[in-house]
Amino acid sequence: GLICGQLTFIGYSMLREGFYQALMTFPLPVITIKMMDVFKNLYEVPGKNISVERAVELDMQRNAASAFSQNLYRQPVLREKSAEVLGGSSVRRFASGGDSLGSSELTNVVKVNDSGKIV
Repeated sequence: GLICGQLTFIGYSMLREGFYQALMTFPLPVITIKMMDVFKNLYEVPGKNISVERAVELDMQRNAASAFSQNLYRQPVLREKSAEVLGGSSVRRFASGGDSLGSSELTNVVKVNDSGKIV
């Protein structure tokens, strides 16, 4: 499917008179075929000869459970701690329709726990 898509893109580029684009993408199908052969030799052929018991032994030797992070697959937003509201009386006054707070007052009212990580 990938090779067909690449060949279709090359043909479409040639139809739209993008000869340089077609010329630059011509190696893609060749590289794809070569990598398919490399992956077959690296994974498919040896995978047919390994037993389940041996695969379990190899996994136990690597001790993958100790290197696994619980937050590895969580979105960065979900890793953040929740915001903490300080000065509840002014927030309640604003929510009940009292005087509105300016932006400088809001920054004083709300304190956000930040991990300090740039994601």
